Amino acid sequence: PKFDCHWTTFNFSGMEVDDRFNDPRYCVDFIRKNYYQIDSPSLYGDLVMYATENQDIKHSAVFLADDLAFTKYADNYRQPWMIVRLADMQAIYPTLKPIFFRRKTE
Repeated sequence: PKFDCHWTTFNFSGMEVDDRFNDPRYCVDFIRKNYYQIDSPSLYGDLVMYATENQDIKHSAVFLADDLAFTKYADNYRQPWMIVRLADMQAIYPTLKPIFFRRKTE
């Protein structure tokens, strides 16, 4: 598996690793079924996504608290998992729009 940002985001709170999150189509379908869009992240576990104008997700992270998120840049083993500030992540993707999601509750 490629341990990229999407794999990291969707496996973050799972009890078992799910390598299906290497497939972008699976991730999009998973979001549609299990999340709803919100205006801004405020709860631990909210998703932070950076997308093109066509809603093509280029980067994802998990909101932790305040202005911090957990993410991984690229699928390279030299790029560690890290905690980043939202503003720093936006600076890396200045042309992309942040979109936020929260998991549906049952």
